[in-house]
Amino acid sequence: MKIKLTTKSLIGIVVGSLFAIAPIILMQVYLKPATLTLTDSTSSVITIDQLKPIDPEVPDTLPYYQDLAKRDSIRLRRNLKNQNVFRTSSMYFYTVIGTTGGYLYCDTCTDLYYLFKSRSKSYPVQYYITLPAWKLKNAFGDHLFGDSVKFYREHNQSYLRKMLTKRVAGGGRYAEHMYEVDVPVKYSYDTSVEGIMIPVNKGTRTAVNVITIIFDGALLFYCGYLLSCFLAFIVDLSRGKAFTTSNINTLRLIAFSLLIFPFVMLSLVFLMKLVFYQYFTPEVILNNTAWIDLWKPFATGIVFLLLFSAFKQGKVLKDEQDLTV
Repeated sequence: MKIKLTTKSLIGIVVGSLFAIAPIILMQVYLKPATLTLTDSTSSVITIDQLKPIDPEVPDTLPYYQDLAKRDSIRLRRNLKNQNVFRTSSMYFYTVIGTTGGYLYCDTCTDLYYLFKSRSKSYPVQYYITLPAWKLKNAFGDHLFGDSVKFYREHNQSYLRKMLTKRVAGGGRYAEHMYEVDVPVKYSYDTSVEGIMIPVNKGTRTAVNVITIIFDGALLFYCGYLLSCFLAFIVDLSRGKAFTTSNINTLRLIAFSLLIFPFVMLSLVFLMKLVFYQYFTPEVILNNTAWIDLWKPFATGIVFLLLFSAFKQGKVLKDEQDLTV
């Protein structure tokens, strides 16, 4: 028994698939675990223990311009320690995977020493595979709330600072103890693109660069091929050759290529999570940049699918008219 799908059925299946997958992506990005909150303040005791600040605090007594200079100095030192400045060359394949490298500076040097010596001396380099589609649940500001975290590096070791809660109940009362902890992690973090970075050696980085170039080249070649097909379609329209088999096949190819592209990219993004699963912690979540722009090729694919349907129907009418004549 053959199942024949009409173009309307295909459009319905594609749109239905989009609406089915969209809630899953939104849940992955925005949904957070629920936290039980007891509102009876008369029967609770809450204590909070905070660790020493990651970076030195700026005194409130400093004049305005000295305050700015001090904050800039602290920010620069933190960026140097986190390897977010003076990077080696970077390369990316869409939001799926990329490579970069960060210089390993000493933790006791002054900022001016860093800036001067970085231009005149070669420092050791740590190479990374970057996953820009996966980010951390970063805390906003200086305070930790819920399951948010702060990333930092000290002595070339990465840490996550987060807040844990311990609750003890008894006698109709409960005591809730909240305390900060520093948890060492295997990855680093790129604050510029908000993506985690997996440490690798130079050979692995070179191999990933070659693979990235191949995939970038293949994607560029295929996009060029689709563009050439579309230009040929426009030329045929200008010559009055609209309802031809070649034009209908071109519209179908462009439509399905654009419709499939977002699903392929998302599949590769989640494949990266499976490949590097040992580096992933519960604080790593899907970055909005992994899917927020994928609706554009999908919507364009819907338009080309409608054009394909219209031109296919037009060819049927044209063939009937030719037979009648």
